[in-house]
Amino acid sequence: ITGSYATGDVYNDKGDTGGLVGINSGMASIDNSYATGDVTGDKGDNGTGGLVGHSHSGSINNSYAIGNVMLLTSGMHNYIGGLVGSKNGMSTTITDSYYSGSVIISDGNGNTTDAGTSKTLEELKKLTLGASGAGVGWTSDNWAGMDSSTFLPTLRSYKVDDMGAQIQGDILCGQSSSDHKQCP
Repeated sequence: ITGSYATGDVYNDKGDTGGLVGINSGMASIDNSYATGDVTGDKGDNGTGGLVGHSHSGSINNSYAIGNVMLLTSGMHNYIGGLVGSKNGMSTTITDSYYSGSVIISDGNGNTTDAGTSKTLEELKKLTLGASGAGVGWTSDNWAGMDSSTFLPTLRSYKVDDMGAQIQGDILCGQSSSDHKQCP
């Protein structure tokens, strides 16, 4: 998953719950993505996280979550985290990824996950391109800078051709990738 985002609140009473992804597995990577909604999990033996509910393997890079994360039904095998609810040890790598929301266990019986780096909302707003502490992946290739209304990092938008290929510059015309020409 690259360059994706989710802005709505999420509630799930059936399993792993994340603001963008429920379960990340199979060496999949989540890159340059974010979630801004609140996340609420209400099921035993699962993970609840601001971006990802449970990461079995793979990687999370240059991503963030800002919503509050709440676990309603807790227990010995319930995990919660601002970025990732639960992860399998060393099989998941997390690089330059942050969260800022509150992490709340309603009855105080659950496990927190230390995946990702906690930052205040004000610190996240300072993750401008090339800023100290932003991480090497926070570049203009992926991020456009700050959203004019929230002042949070926003993704660069890309135009795509009719085959789904990314275009930088002018929109191309044509019915297939073999007959593209500049639009009039």
